Amino acid sequence: MTDRRCTSALEDVILRIGAVAEAHAEIAELDANPVIVSREGATIVDARVRVGVPPPRPPLSAR
Repeated sequence: MTDRRCTSALEDVILRIGAVAEAHAEIAELDANPVIVSREGATIVDARVRVGVPPPRPPLSAR
C-alpha cells in the first residue's frame, strides 16, 4: 500500500515543476531524474534544463 505522504510529496514535485515551466516559456526541456520519494518528502537528485527561444505569445485577442 502506498503511503499518502509519499503520494503527496510526489504530487508537490510535479506541481512545482509545472509551475516553473509555466512561468518560464524559454524552458524547452526539463529532466529530473531520479526523484527519490519517501515519507519525509521528495528530492530531485539530478536535473537538467534545456533553454531555447520561447515561442511567440498569441495576440491578446486570441487568449
